Amino acid sequence: MICGNRKKSIEANGLTQALEDYLLTIYQFAQSHGFVRVKDIVRARNVKAGSVSPAMRRLSELGLVEYVQREYIKLTETGETEARKIFSRHELLSRFFHEILKMEHEGSEEEACAMEHSLSETAMDRLVSFFEFLHVCPHSFLTYWERYQTCRGSHPLDHQCERCSDADPPRAQSGCCNPQPRTLAGLTPGSPSRIIKIGGTPEMRRSLLDRGILPESEVEIDHFLSDGALVHLDGFVCKLTLPECEAIFVA
Repeated sequence: MICGNRKKSIEANGLTQALEDYLLTIYQFAQSHGFVRVKDIVRARNVKAGSVSPAMRRLSELGLVEYVQREYIKLTETGETEARKIFSRHELLSRFFHEILKMEHEGSEEEACAMEHSLSETAMDRLVSFFEFLHVCPHSFLTYWERYQTCRGSHPLDHQCERCSDADPPRAQSGCCNPQPRTLAGLTPGSPSRIIKIGGTPEMRRSLLDRGILPESEVEIDHFLSDGALVHLDGFVCKLTLPECEAIFVA
């Protein structure tokens, strides 16, 4: 259920939750197969063909897909931008439930599907910051998190388990939480790397997140351009400006 201002903002341009689901399915199918047909969507979403065609016509009216009945479906540039925004939220939520809360993959996907439509830009930013913290400075936090994973449900709350009675871990070595920063702009083309943090102005950071540039994404520079770089990011290619490259920290 989506409530309040968030629901209004989602449907302000006619893009309902159901249409967002269809847009995400088209995007994901196109990434893996290169093309999309109505029967592909029917199979992927387990819906009737009669309900897909009206949705495709509505997405076409909104300028998000190119659709001709009984032909292939293709995202427009605007549609792909919107789909990547939805996909970014889905991917981040799915990772949170699977990697952090240790839910099964199928359950993580279902929870992400239920929440991706209502995740605000502020919540998205905070969740990304949380992932950045985990992977840049994992020492003390993960120790306590591992205790939680070991202890939860295994003993009454008024008893300590063996893990909890252990002595506190030694402090992280000085400087380990502040490694020498390295940005995407400093990478050599053809050298795979991993994103650990997204910087820049709030507007730039939000734009990068909406395009699917997230912590732990695999990234590789194809080649530099006069005003930026062409990069491979988790299976797709995108162009980044030089300021954007300098705002993306990698390891």
